[in-house]
Amino acid sequence: LVATLQRHLGRATAYDRLDLALTVAMARGDQGEAERLVAELVARYPREPLAACRQVEVLMLHGRFDEAATAARRLAAIE
Repeated sequence: LVATLQRHLGRATAYDRLDLALTVAMARGDQGEAERLVAELVARYPREPLAACRQVEVLMLHGRFDEAATAARRLAAIE
């Protein structure tokens, strides 16, 4: 699936390209890169609920529960 998506990256939005890079980093187990990418995703798209949700996901998977809870509260506040 990732190979197919990567072949068609030219048609993807900037958000989708960044989200795919995050997915690949997570699949590789690259915690540092995943956290860097999700921070970039949220910084670029602060009002995008899916970006905030991805941040909660990454933080939870990395055992950073207090930060995940804070991110979840920000997610809940997005209108």
